Amino acid sequence: MDNKDYRGRIQRHRTLIALPQLMFLPEKAGVFAVDNMLRLDETQSVFVPHLDAKQFCLGDEAATVLRHQLAFLQTGIGPNEYTDLREFLLNE
Repeated sequence: MDNKDYRGRIQRHRTLIALPQLMFLPEKAGVFAVDNMLRLDETQSVFVPHLDAKQFCLGDEAATVLRHQLAFLQTGIGPNEYTDLREFLLNE
């Protein structure tokens, strides 16, 4: 990856961080072929038996950040692990 591609990728990540309704999901072998985002403003309740189990899940840290991100979206209240991480990344 050349420097121009790297700078563009960093800018996309910062844009996603600045938008609290989006959760960045990085490319990982076997999970995602490319970087993705999860639109939290489009989440819906689902009856659990209608879901197909997969072998993948979020790690504990990522799950905690996601819970705090959802709480921040619903209430606008912080600080929490999501808001602390977001501020750190935006100021880096």
